[in-house]
Amino acid sequence: MIKKILHIALYLAFPACAMVLLGFATENHQRAACTHFEVRVARSGDLAFLSPEEVRQMVIRQFDTITGRVIPKGKLPQIRQFLLSNPYVDRAAVYLTLDGGLFIEVSQREPLLRVINSNNQSFYVDRSGRLIPPSRNYTPRVMVATGHIRAEYSPAILLGDSPDSVSLADGEMVLRDLYRLASHLCRDPFWHAFIDQVYVTSRGEFELIPKNGAHTIEFGRLDQMDEKLDKLMFFYRHGIGQAGWNYYSRINIKYNKQIVCSK
Repeated sequence: MIKKILHIALYLAFPACAMVLLGFATENHQRAACTHFEVRVARSGDLAFLSPEEVRQMVIRQFDTITGRVIPKGKLPQIRQFLLSNPYVDRAAVYLTLDGGLFIEVSQREPLLRVINSNNQSFYVDRSGRLIPPSRNYTPRVMVATGHIRAEYSPAILLGDSPDSVSLADGEMVLRDLYRLASHLCRDPFWHAFIDQVYVTSRGEFELIPKNGAHTIEFGRLDQMDEKLDKLMFFYRHGIGQAGWNYYSRINIKYNKQIVCSK
C-alpha cells in the first residue's frame, strides 16, 4: 500500500519538477549573453530588395552590438517593429533560440506594378496595395504604368480594401484603378506574361502595351474587365491570325460587344 502511495506521489510530482526545471532553464537562458546572430531573408522568385547582411547591419546600427550581450525578451518586439518599419519588409519574426542565439526572419514585399508618374518619379505598388520606394540595388521586372499620373510616393497610401485604408486624393485615385487593373491582369497567366505596360491617357482611360509591341490596346476604364479581355482573347485566337500581329496599330475594346481596329 505504501509503495503504491509513493508511486502515485512520484507520478504527480514529476510534472511539477519538470516545470520548475524548465523555469530555471528559461530564466538562465534569458540572462545568458547572445552567442550568435542569424538572419534569414525569405526569397520569392527573384526578389532581392534586402540581403541577410543588410538586415543584420540595420539591426546592429539601431540596437548596437548583438552578440556578447544579454538580449532581454522585451527587446524582441522592438526589433520586430523596427524591421516592419522598413518599406521593403512585409513580415518579420524575431526570437531567441535555445542555444543562445538571436534569429531573425523577414519576408520581402512583392511588387506588382512599377509606376512612373508625370514628374518622372518612380515607385512600386505591391500585391497588397501599398507603395514601395525604388531601390538602388534591385529593379524588379514587373508591369510598368506611365502617362498622366500625378500621384507621388507616400508610405501612408493603401490602395487595397482594408480597414487601414485612408481616403485618397483625386490624383491618387488613378493609382487605385491601376492597382485593380494590374491585379486583374496578373491573376491570368497569359495576360500577366503578355502585357508589359499600362498607359494612362489625359481622360483617365487605360491603354495596354503588349510585350511584343505589335499594337496598342485601347482598354478604356475599368468597367467590364472580364468581358473586354475575353473579347480580346477571342480576337487573338480567331481574328488576328488572318492579318498578322503587326497589321493593326491600335485595337479598341472599349465598346460593348465590338472591337474596332485601325492601322
